[in-house]
Order: sequence, then C-alpha cells, then structure tokens
Amino acid sequence: KKATTQKNDKTVSPKTSLEDLAARHLKATENHHGELLAFVGAAKTTGMPKDHVLNYIKEKVQISQQSSHNDFDSLNRLIDDVYSRYSTDSEGVKVLTPLAIGFSILYFTYSTTAKKFVLTSLLQDEVLKVLHDAGFCKRNMGKNTFVYIQKKGCVMVEVTPQIMRDYMTNYVNEIKDSVCFSYKNLYYQIPPQSIRETYLRNGNNIFNEKWLEHLQVNTDPFLKDTENEIYFSFKNGIVTVSKEGAKFETWDDKNGISIWDEQLIKHDFDFVEDFTTSHFYSFIRNVTNKDDSRLNTMFTGIGYLLHYYFKESEGQAVIFYDESITDTRTPMGGSGKGLIVNAIKQMRNVVKIDGKHLDISNKFKWELLTPSTQVAWLDDVKPDFDFSILHSNLTDGWTVERKHFSQFIIDAKDSPKTVICSNSILKGGGSTNKRRQFVIELSDYYSRQIKRGDEKPIEQTHGGIFFSNSWNKNEWNMFFTFMIECVIDYLNKGLICNDGVNIELNRFRQSTSEDFAEWIEQQDFQLNIKYPTKEYFERFVNIYYGNTHQIGQRTFTAWLKDYATFKKWILQRIESNGTTNFMFQSS
Repeated sequence: KKATTQKNDKTVSPKTSLEDLAARHLKATENHHGELLAFVGAAKTTGMPKDHVLNYIKEKVQISQQSSHNDFDSLNRLIDDVYSRYSTDSEGVKVLTPLAIGFSILYFTYSTTAKKFVLTSLLQDEVLKVLHDAGFCKRNMGKNTFVYIQKKGCVMVEVTPQIMRDYMTNYVNEIKDSVCFSYKNLYYQIPPQSIRETYLRNGNNIFNEKWLEHLQVNTDPFLKDTENEIYFSFKNGIVTVSKEGAKFETWDDKNGISIWDEQLIKHDFDFVEDFTTSHFYSFIRNVTNKDDSRLNTMFTGIGYLLHYYFKESEGQAVIFYDESITDTRTPMGGSGKGLIVNAIKQMRNVVKIDGKHLDISNKFKWELLTPSTQVAWLDDVKPDFDFSILHSNLTDGWTVERKHFSQFIIDAKDSPKTVICSNSILKGGGSTNKRRQFVIELSDYYSRQIKRGDEKPIEQTHGGIFFSNSWNKNEWNMFFTFMIECVIDYLNKGLICNDGVNIELNRFRQSTSEDFAEWIEQQDFQLNIKYPTKEYFERFVNIYYGNTHQIGQRTFTAWLKDYATFKKWILQRIESNGTTNFMFQSS
C-alpha cells in the first residue's frame, strides 16, 4: 500500500482533476482494492478533500461485486484509512538545512521573495545514488590508479565519464511528468522542462574527475585463473580446466564473482568426444607439417597463451615465424600465423597492436590495452623491432598511458600474455632475448599455394572462413574442445620447445644481407685455418658490387661473426706481419 501511495506522491500535480486521476488509475469496469487505493492516494496527494473523492467514486466508478469495498461503509473506511495513515506532507523531502531541501535529484533553497523553496540545482548525493544504482563505480588498478566501470550482475565493463553523463542525461530526459510533492502545507510542481534546464546548467559540476572521486570502489573478486586452474566463461556456463581434465558448471554455481564483459565467450559450449575431424585441428596439423615434436610445441604454446596467469619462471612472449627461407627484401606471409592468434581471440580478450606502425618512443604505444586485456598481440612487427623493449613488460607488468582515459598500471600478476607475429626474425639475439622468447615455426603448407598473390589457400582448403557463420554448432564445439585439450597439455607438460627448422638461418640472412648469405654459402671455409680478411672482402665486393660498393671491411668482418654464430662457431681475428686474418673455431 505504502509503496503505491509514495509513487503517486511524486508524480501527481496538485492541479490534476479527479477525472485525470481516474483515467490514470481506474478501469472502466471491475475495479478492485488496488485500483481504488491508487486513485484515493493520488487524489489525497493533490489536496483533494476526501468527501469529494468519496462522492466521485460513488457516482462515477464501477466497483467489482467481488470487491470488499462494494458498500458505502467499507469504501468510507478505505478513504479514511488513506487520509489518516499515509501522510504526504514532507514525505520524500530531505531537509538539508533550514534553508535548503532536496527531493529526488533536485535541490531547493528558500526564497524570501517567493516565501517558498525554489529549484536551484541538483542534489548531488541523489545523483550519486542514481549512478550507483545503475552499477557505476570505480575499480582500483594498483598504485592509486582507478578506472571507471559499470557492473551488471557479475559482468563489468570499463566506462568513461561521458558514458556516465549520457546515462544521467537519458535518466533526466525520461522524466515525462512533473515531479510533485508537498512540504509545510505548500505544494510543489516541477515540470520536466525545468528539471532538464537545471540538469544542463549543473552537469559540468558533476561529471569531472574531481567529483567522480566520490564513486564507490568496487572490490568484488575476479574469476581469474590460478596456477593450476584455468577458467573459460561461456554463455551457458563456466569450464574449469586442470591437469586432470575439465568440468562444466552453470553460472548459478559461481555466485559472487566478477568478470570483464570482454572476457566472456559469446558462444554456448558442449564437450565433444572427438575433435580430430575439425577444420582447426586439421589446420594445426598442416602448419606443423604433421610432426609430433612440432605439434607438442604448438599445443603447449596455445595452452600457455590461454592461461591468464603470470608465472615468474616463464614470462615469455610467444613468437610465430615462417619456417620458409625469408627474403629480407620481400618477406612473405600467408602461413596462418594470424589465424592462430584469432583462435586465441575466440576464448580470450586479445588486443591487436599494429607492429608496422608501432613507435616505441610514443608514450601512448600501449594505449589499446585495457584492464581486461588477456593477450597483447603485436602483429607484423618491423624487421628492426627491438625485442628488448618488452623485457620489463614480460617480468614487471605494463604501464599504460591512454588518450581520454586515466593512466593505469597492470601488475605482473594480472599482465596479459604477449604474442608476436612476424615475417622477419626479430632483431637482437643473445641469451637474454632468447630466454624470453618461445618460438613456433609454421610450415609453408598454405603459403606455397600462393602464386599470384590473390589466392586464399586456407579458405579454399577448408571450404569457408574460420570462426564465421559458415561454422555450425558442432564445428565450434570441436574447436573449443581442442583448445581446452591444449590447455590440459600445457598444464601437464609446461612449454615444450622445438629446435626449429630455419630460425637461425633466417636470423643470419636478415642480420647480414642476401648477397653475403649467398656468397658465403658457396665458400668452403674450414675450422682452424687462417684466411686473409682483405682478400676475401675484395672477392666478395668485386663479385656483387664492383667499384660501386659502400660496404666497408668492418661490416664484412661483422657479417663473418654473424655467420660464425649461425654455425655455432667462434670467429677469431689474427694479426700477422701487418696482415689481418680470420679463423673459425669450434665453440
């Protein structure tokens, strides 16, 4: 009863007639207790005398024969009850000071001229409550940095102040009736136009960084992978993966958790017994040349990328290369590197960073990353990309500067995994770089089918586009089951490395030149034999460049050293009688 009456108190104008109220609350026939109570409460709010209300009902309202208020006495008792028990004077009014009151989101101050309270601004405490009721709050991202979020159920999404402003604007625009209340025997009727005008004049005082500091802090625990368990959130439930296998639970079994909206997998899932007939499994077999050792590397690499957990002993970037010999002048792709990362993207929140245009000096270089990012994908990085800039990210976390957003820090424990796709071997060898790289080579099964340049060998081989509407439910289920098997494989085996096919050869060719690589492969250098440096330098440049070369003998010597590294030899420089010689020795 009380809730119904309060609702009408706030939306009924004192100038509204009984006919208006009847049209709003009563039916043409068969009115019962609920309709009568709403009508009487609204009439009382307008200040209508109760005898007027009683007479109106008796003369113009048809009451159901089954209603307990069908006779005069019971009807009179209902009206007396409403008028005596549910006082509307001051109901809903917040007394702030003797000269200020609030009602709903509105703030009033007393006018000595008007001898009443007048609307002057917004009641900010109530505006804050509206935002909180809509799920808006902030989330601590470590080291006194926060991001704004909106939480609906257990799902969170990052928002901007503008999104909160838009929500409040819509809230105000949806007020279609005048806001009405009584206070100290005076009735107040605030039309929607006045509310909108007040909101527009005061909005700038609210949606700014200083005011938004007053938002509540959300501390709900995330559903996040642990060292031994990995979670995948599907539309129809949650899959928990461990070394022993996988189990499926409904959302009801996981009360009190939080997840980012971007981390939800937008598919239902059912386990299948056999995934080996799936297109994706066939694709993986093809790009690993059906080699069991390379399959193990691929399986555990995929499982590692799907494990949203930081393990200090690993902290590696997964790098996908082509196994085919790379022409440094016109590197080719098309082997399927990007397709594998897109497979990860079906199950994890992957952010793609354009490696071709990545400027490592730009402070906003990581701005596409968000607090919900689980995998950072550097795609098609340039040949001179310096891998060492990722060292601190892989071990200590990420500092993300963003335009129009607050800076935030991703601690190591919450850091996204890093994956790189490149048509060229990354710059920088050495044990430090290699220790932080988990390299997977893809065969040329698909790329060798490219002759003209416009072919689509993967699509043609598999009869459709992967992860598209061409996949039926069973194809999706086989794909998800295979990916979960990769996770189980990784949890049980860890990362299984493979020596690779042409990684070091490609690295050597790219660190020197195509001409030098071709020339030295034609030489018959032996270990522990001295060779005159100047003589061999002149042989090389005369064959390939003649008198127009700009290559110095120092560059030639550096290339000899790169060749020795590729061969797992050591280059020795020997001075003898004013002549410089070089000699290769076993390392």
